[in-house]
Amino acid sequence: MIIDGVVRVMKIIMKADPKSKQSFTDWLYLTLEGYKIRFKTQNIIPINKGNFMNYLLVLLKFCQDPFKDPLTFPNWLGRIDIKYLQQKPIFQNESLLNGLSNQYQPSQDPKYSFFTELVFITSQALQLYQRLTYEFDRITQILRLQCDTRSKVKLECYTGRFGFEVHMDDPYLLEQILKLIAFSALFVLNSFDIPITNLSELAEIFPKTKHINRKDFQQRPCLPIYWVDNIIELMQFTKNADRGLLLRNPHCLKILMNFLLCIIPNSQWIPAPHIRSQAVNIIHDFILLKEDTPAKQFAAVFSSNPYYAKEIIPSLIQLFIDMERTVGKHSIRLECCQLLEFILKEKSLAEQNLNTFTRLHQEIPDQLLKFGMLYVGDLAYLLDEALQRMEKIFTNQSSQLSLEEEENYIINIETVISYLMTFQTYYEMGSWLTKFPVDFLLSSEVQDLFTGQLNHTLKVIFTSFLGKLGQIIQFGFDPINLLKTIIQIFLNLHKKDGFLESIVSDTRNFDIKLFVKVSNICDRYDIIDDYELLDWQGITSKVQEKRKGKEEADKLLSQIEDLPEEFLDPLVNEVMKDPVMLPASKVIMDRTTISKHLLNNPVDPFTRTELTKEMLIPVPDLQGKIQEYFKSKEKV
Repeated sequence: MIIDGVVRVMKIIMKADPKSKQSFTDWLYLTLEGYKIRFKTQNIIPINKGNFMNYLLVLLKFCQDPFKDPLTFPNWLGRIDIKYLQQKPIFQNESLLNGLSNQYQPSQDPKYSFFTELVFITSQALQLYQRLTYEFDRITQILRLQCDTRSKVKLECYTGRFGFEVHMDDPYLLEQILKLIAFSALFVLNSFDIPITNLSELAEIFPKTKHINRKDFQQRPCLPIYWVDNIIELMQFTKNADRGLLLRNPHCLKILMNFLLCIIPNSQWIPAPHIRSQAVNIIHDFILLKEDTPAKQFAAVFSSNPYYAKEIIPSLIQLFIDMERTVGKHSIRLECCQLLEFILKEKSLAEQNLNTFTRLHQEIPDQLLKFGMLYVGDLAYLLDEALQRMEKIFTNQSSQLSLEEEENYIINIETVISYLMTFQTYYEMGSWLTKFPVDFLLSSEVQDLFTGQLNHTLKVIFTSFLGKLGQIIQFGFDPINLLKTIIQIFLNLHKKDGFLESIVSDTRNFDIKLFVKVSNICDRYDIIDDYELLDWQGITSKVQEKRKGKEEADKLLSQIEDLPEEFLDPLVNEVMKDPVMLPASKVIMDRTTISKHLLNNPVDPFTRTELTKEMLIPVPDLQGKIQEYFKSKEKV
């Protein structure tokens, strides 16, 4: 009641004297800065009697009218002046969404914008509220452990002494927060020169963001990166505080879900990869973290967007690629794989997914190849790292450890658990991915790496996992489930041209005995159904035939003593199958060898000049010469 009275009085004063608006917002700004300084230096706000909450409630009451109905949000977008915000001292040298730093020079007399100030200050205050709430929860947990759990008075005394005046479950606060971040998300989209006159246009936003020109965008006033950070952090906050809040506010949910879908793939207008990864994290948590009714409702909201099924797969693939040089990349890629698996398993999207992969092979073949290389590379890294750390764990289990060694021991266990879980998830996603056209995994650049990793995984399952099952259990990992997943990938791909030949050509890890062991263990423990077992036995027979053919070819090659040097690739010293000439250096290489090189480094390896796959020059005369040479040797 007191807050309402204060707000009414302030509105009357402002109406009578418009100049008082600026004095009021100056006071709000200075007060907020004081709170932020105290929090930064002390990690708390030591103010009793609810001063900060009263301050926040005053702000929210002023925002009540414009944020009352999300359907009217588009009408308020034009009232926020980004250029005015850029003249605020707090925005100087801030990193902007367009990738630049804010060097805007403040004018002598900037045009005052009350609504702009109000939205900005309220956003900052809510961010502080969120951080204060997290800190309050952390301190409370510590106090509960340190204090007599039976003494609530003691706990209240400590929290009162620290001055925490936060109301984590206040429904009014949470709903106002939700409306503010939904409006802010709409404003971010609108700031990229994407006009939004009503919420029915939200579904059309995604294709517009794909055509944003970075150069043109860099010439216009732009919001700082942390504006979007605030939106995402507050989304996480409201989700954790009240999971059903978004479902009770469908218009806000629609705005925020479309906002997230636009963020994930758009490195053009959101160059910071951490923001896009946070967007994936929120979608992942909404849909996959819990198997409940809200999760199904959230999934339905995504599926109802006409661009969801069409664009979410390439968006996740692009983000997977962009995470390569980011700290903690495997945790983000794990969530990408989990979302991809969720989408690929959806029966209602099967036809759409099929069309999507067909389209992507035509539109972004190089990006798919990069994704395939990184996917296989991660599989190799995760497995090898887990195996190395497991050996250290098994060695130290029976030893007397120092304090430092014990800490490392615990870290190794946690890392192995994380890596094995991620490794399993990668393969589970792969078992669904390979049901669709995956030419990029079976390309000359990626196929040998992929099949080599499949062979290596089979070998590890039988030598390191099943052989030490009693010790493996402590990591919460099921090697039988992994074996089932590997079998499914083989069943999906065994009819593809060159797949089994590549499996057999792996001289490092291929072992026909493992295929027989898989048949025996599947038959014994009913790991797969009878039809799948028959298919696997058929795969084993084909592999045996192809192995014999390879042994004969290898024997023939070993008997050749006069093999012309021009037939050999200069980098890998193997016979070329598809020779091509590099235009700058005039060196002839096998297409597969140079294509693998170009995926990571688009230059001529001999001259360091620019080189692309399109610039390679086929050498059909040499290719025919090599083929004729081996035909003549076979006849002999």
